[in-house]
Amino acid sequence: MKSRPVATLAIAALFMVSAPAVFAQEAHSNSSSSGTTGTFTVPLAAVLGPGEFHVGAFYRAAAYQAGDSAIATVGVVGAFSFASTPGLEIFASVEPSVGIERDFLVQLRSGVSAGIAPLVAPRLNNHPLAAGFFQSGFGDVRIGAKYKVAGELESYDGLAILAEIKLPTSSTDDFIGTGKVGFSIGLATSIELAEIVGIGSYLGGTFRASPDEVSIGNSFDYGVSLQVPTRFWISTIFEMTGSVVKDPDGIALPFGAAVASGVDPVFLIAGLRLSHKSGAALDVAYMHNAGISVPSGLGDVPVRPGGGFAKLSFTNSRREPLIFTGAAPMDLPPVNRPPTIRCRAERTTVRVGESVRLFADVNDPDGDDVTVTWNTQAGSINPRQGETVTWSSQGVRPGRGPIVARVSDGYGGTDDCELTVTVEAAPPPPEPTVLTFGCSEFPSGNTRTDNRCKAILDDVALQLRQNPRAVAMITGHSDSTGSDEVNDAMSQERADNAKIYLVDTHGIADNRIETASAGSSDPIADNATVEGRLQNRRIAVVVTIPAQ
Repeated sequence: MKSRPVATLAIAALFMVSAPAVFAQEAHSNSSSSGTTGTFTVPLAAVLGPGEFHVGAFYRAAAYQAGDSAIATVGVVGAFSFASTPGLEIFASVEPSVGIERDFLVQLRSGVSAGIAPLVAPRLNNHPLAAGFFQSGFGDVRIGAKYKVAGELESYDGLAILAEIKLPTSSTDDFIGTGKVGFSIGLATSIELAEIVGIGSYLGGTFRASPDEVSIGNSFDYGVSLQVPTRFWISTIFEMTGSVVKDPDGIALPFGAAVASGVDPVFLIAGLRLSHKSGAALDVAYMHNAGISVPSGLGDVPVRPGGGFAKLSFTNSRREPLIFTGAAPMDLPPVNRPPTIRCRAERTTVRVGESVRLFADVNDPDGDDVTVTWNTQAGSINPRQGETVTWSSQGVRPGRGPIVARVSDGYGGTDDCELTVTVEAAPPPPEPTVLTFGCSEFPSGNTRTDNRCKAILDDVALQLRQNPRAVAMITGHSDSTGSDEVNDAMSQERADNAKIYLVDTHGIADNRIETASAGSSDPIADNATVEGRLQNRRIAVVVTIPAQ
């Protein structure tokens, strides 16, 4: 029994470590261990909304004075509210398993002589028949109702009346229950301060029917609770609950002894409530019985006042609840929603050296100012930031060029997109246009440009004027008569005279015309005949027009 509170707190610690990732800032009203809306054990004036319900399961290990007893209870709770009766909440609790462990701590009943009366372990008021070291069995079943008589229906604040009946379900055979009916009635109040601090209280009485073997007392019950904050996914809850039991005359035993009821319990409870937006919640708490004391005269007697409480529950909420909503108790910034980005290119295929525009389609659900940054492993991007940039394939080898863009909202929200541009090899440059002109049949020993050649050169000039990037090459030729030196000089002079005509007469730029002499090295006819030598005395003009 002593290890159960430790295990409960260990489970709670693991739950808390994962809580920020699991829970959201929205919660729902939760219930007490009796099933009605409340904190750990203290009911509040708050009630479920019309048509809402609550279910849960709990484990409680509590210590009592009488015989240094520890009672471990596993319970199931539930509550619901009729849509037709706002403000009315029906609740119930069932204890499928109750275990009672008792040690040797004993007390002498006041007024009984220690020399005559034997030492007898005092009884437990709720379990008066438990006398051995350990008993376990089915516990009590309780059904109750709470009606909010003051305060708004969906408000934390208000006043409510509670009534609860204990059904005679448990048997005296396992010494757990009394087998008798019992009921309680009380008032619950609660108030929320500045939407941060919740304060609750309960005052009531419990009336118990005694079993045949024992006379048990009624009690005055009380409880106060403090919850901080009331509107967050995790909150701290502190409680003080207790009972003042009216001690009956006790049980007559042989030798004149009687069974005493022990010290009235006063529990100090501290723990956490973790709430999920789906309606699930987890309560974990440590319970300390401040009412336990060591009677004088018994010396150093071990006592164990500690215990634990844990509950897992679910509430369906058909409204935006005002209590335990999980909304921040202060003006916290909203949760940042990251932006999204989609990339596209003006075209996805370019040739080496070409450029293409890139576009980023960005959406930020919060309307934040965003920054788009582009990166590439090939080529260059200008500018590097912006929703529209230009990527250049200059210097990129043919292939696929990956490009990545990232959008950032400045609050940690980012998104990436990627696109690929295929780079193809540049086509070979187009071939230039080459035009060939010629003028032959120069008289032997003559280099003058006659009218027949001028007419041909006029056509050359026309091409040069129409194509400003065109250039001309004029080569002079001769027959084989004479020495090579004479033939070369005469051929050069024929080409130079043709150039002079184009420059002086047609205004063609000098640097666009080149001349050369081939002498007699490139005949087009047989120099052995007069006709052949006549054809070899000529000029050849080649006009080269670059491709556009």
